[in-house]
Amino acid sequence: MKKTNVLFATLLLLSVSFVSCKKETLTIDPSQQTNLAKRTGGGTTLAPTVSFLYPTNGSAVTGTITVKIAAASSVGIKNTSLMLTIGTSNCLFGNDATAPYEYVWNTNQSCLSAIAPGTQVKLRATATDNNGSISYTDIYVTKQ
Repeated sequence: MKKTNVLFATLLLLSVSFVSCKKETLTIDPSQQTNLAKRTGGGTTLAPTVSFLYPTNGSAVTGTITVKIAAASSVGIKNTSLMLTIGTSNCLFGNDATAPYEYVWNTNQSCLSAIAPGTQVKLRATATDNNGSISYTDIYVTKQ
């Protein structure tokens, strides 16, 4: 019983402490802005854009194909990556730091095993910009 009373008293004390906290406004001298704020003109940093050029969502794939990804950012793209997901198994297929962003994929294989005809595969393209912001997009294709 004593442990319960001590725990209750501690929680009560903590909640009173948090309720009595004073909200303060932070002001920053413009000469002290961070490099990130200066790079973005003081505005919000936008994440990079990333999309699939080929294949398209819902398409059927067979044989060896070239997966083509478009990525853009106002601060430049550091790299892109392609991940394959079959069921609950993920594999990082590859990274590409040079445009055009392309990955040659033998659709009969994932990183882990053979892909049977009729299997749905999720492709995830990820882009990282030179500020470290990350975006991704997913499409689904079916192995023929």
